[in-house]
Amino acid sequence: MTEKQIELIRQSWLLVKPASKEAGLAFYEKLFAAAPGIRHLFKKDVSEQADKLMTMLSFVVSKLDGLEDIITDITALGARHNQYGAKPEHYDVVGNCLIETLKDGLAEKWNLELQQAWVAAFTIIKTAMVAAQKTIGSTNESLKDALNSCGEQV
Repeated sequence: MTEKQIELIRQSWLLVKPASKEAGLAFYEKLFAAAPGIRHLFKKDVSEQADKLMTMLSFVVSKLDGLEDIITDITALGARHNQYGAKPEHYDVVGNCLIETLKDGLAEKWNLELQQAWVAAFTIIKTAMVAAQKTIGSTNESLKDALNSCGEQV
């Protein structure tokens, strides 16, 4: 990400943050409309989930100039989402709904340059989270293979 993209995201986030509760709820409304099949993955109250999403986004926005410092946090988040049943293919619809929510909330302040900045940031987050899920998936498969192999030898 460029310094300009980081600054664009931070400035836009200052506008979103005061309405973060509404933005979080709007995001989940869009997400469940776009992908109703994933609704069952969200066991908690959507309001609580929206708060968590906005808190995480605030954290990431505050660390944009040092994403390498929080990659462990993002990877751990991906691992948790794997436990919840999230699939790598879910991240595209999540990203699209996030961008649409930001676009709607920022209205006339939204432009192509800002969209590209947010897409770049989300792509970094998505890549780390999906990598964590794939690593967990391959580790689980290796463990299953090892257990099956042990069972055959006994």
